[in-house]
Amino acid sequence: MHAIPPGRPGRRRARSTVLALVTVVSLGLTTMGMSPAPQDAGKKPQRVSDAAAGAPAARTAPTAPTETSAPRVRSGEHCEPTRAGSKERRAGAAEACVTTIPATATPRQGRAAAADVGSCDLTNPGNYTYKRFAYCVTGLTILYVLRDSNGKEIGSGTLEVSASATLPARGTGWSEQITATMTRASGDVTALNAKLRASCTAGCTTTKTSPWYGGDLTQGKSTSGSVTYSSTPAANTAAEFTTSYKMYVTSPGAAPTDPNASWDNPRRIRCDDAVRDVTGGTPSPGCAIPTVMAVVPMGAQGSDPGGAVAAYQWAQQNLADGWGKSKPLTREKSGTAGRTARTCGSAGTQPFDPNTDLVETDTCGEFPFAEAKEGGIDGARCVEVIPNASSGGWDTYILGDSRDMDPAAPCVRAHVPAADKQFADGQLTAGFESQRVIDADRFQVEFTTPAAVPQAPCLATPPTGSLPSGTGWIKNTTDPVAHVNKTITPIGPAGTRPAKAQACLGKTPGKGKEASGDITG
Repeated sequence: MHAIPPGRPGRRRARSTVLALVTVVSLGLTTMGMSPAPQDAGKKPQRVSDAAAGAPAARTAPTAPTETSAPRVRSGEHCEPTRAGSKERRAGAAEACVTTIPATATPRQGRAAAADVGSCDLTNPGNYTYKRFAYCVTGLTILYVLRDSNGKEIGSGTLEVSASATLPARGTGWSEQITATMTRASGDVTALNAKLRASCTAGCTTTKTSPWYGGDLTQGKSTSGSVTYSSTPAANTAAEFTTSYKMYVTSPGAAPTDPNASWDNPRRIRCDDAVRDVTGGTPSPGCAIPTVMAVVPMGAQGSDPGGAVAAYQWAQQNLADGWGKSKPLTREKSGTAGRTARTCGSAGTQPFDPNTDLVETDTCGEFPFAEAKEGGIDGARCVEVIPNASSGGWDTYILGDSRDMDPAAPCVRAHVPAADKQFADGQLTAGFESQRVIDADRFQVEFTTPAAVPQAPCLATPPTGSLPSGTGWIKNTTDPVAHVNKTITPIGPAGTRPAKAQACLGKTPGKGKEASGDITG
């Protein structure tokens, strides 16, 4: 070894080596002591797990929650006298009575299938079924009865009504398909005539009120058609409203009077033009069922800069709060910059310290998001992680000893490249728009990242103290020395020298950098 003159520290360049195959390297270094800047042992990343999410697909449609509610119907029986000289009166019917029957416990034999029922629960007839962008009802039963002057039933028939609609995530007009089927007839009732009118409350317009014309039905026959609605909320506002239905049921040829069957869709529909904040560009209006919680999808394929998405997924799966899953988040447009500063900036008691040695263009990715009311937790309370792409999936490294990681920590700070943070921000913004998440809406988050694929043993089980490097890892150890430099007067202080370097390099190695320090002994 050539001695390096005093006062001029030696410099060596460590370069990355691209390997065609996964390789393990173990080097025992016996050079003289070096004096590198010490690394805080409490900040050394420790690999803890793969952050694979099962299915390899990304940006898939989120799992849509389904909820049910009973329609609001007119209670009791509604009766009207039959008209003098009418067919019913000539047959001995003094009155015609109609009852709108609420939910039935179990589906009856021969129940008619609803037209375009979509997400309807056919085992729960008589109830409305809801998803974020759909509603429907099946088996809403209307009973028609004729009675004589003594109150004796001389005939009856039943209608079953179904309705379904899909709301536009982009757009403010939609149609609702409605079907009426005569399911039973007895006595003097051999046919029924059903006419329907739909309406909606303030904030909405029914642009087509009647789904069909005519409507004479015999047992087993159906009639169907659509009604249409629209809503035009002003910019940065939302309109909420309900839909209502009135059905006139008579014997064929009889003149209908008051609507004798009516019901309301019990849940509000919301159309908004308020998804994006004032800096987010031109809003796109759309409609949803606001009482069904939105599920925002965030996904990253293997070719995407998905480090931040993988880190957020890891936090959701491994921290006790389970933000966005077991604990919903709440969108809050105002105060985003302040919440970011508390978690990642100078407003917290421990500002984010970029580690560009390990992560080029290191940027702070925080979860819960600053775009949520629950964000803005002091960064000193967060677990700090480095997500690392490995064999198609993601490994997660914790800064510090992973054995001491507290799952009760309320947040995570991820060391990710700027491009990965930007990618995740874009996913969140797109999710808010696709799911119509406006200010104060609660929402869940569903993450999808590639599943890990089979890999070399050294990649699957990196040693304690290893650091992420590209799609692999590196580990350097040192031995103590009495003096870092004996060629100067006075001789150098105690220090360390490299002892062993280990690496498991994937097909995408990390970038090398210069190494410097005194190496004479």
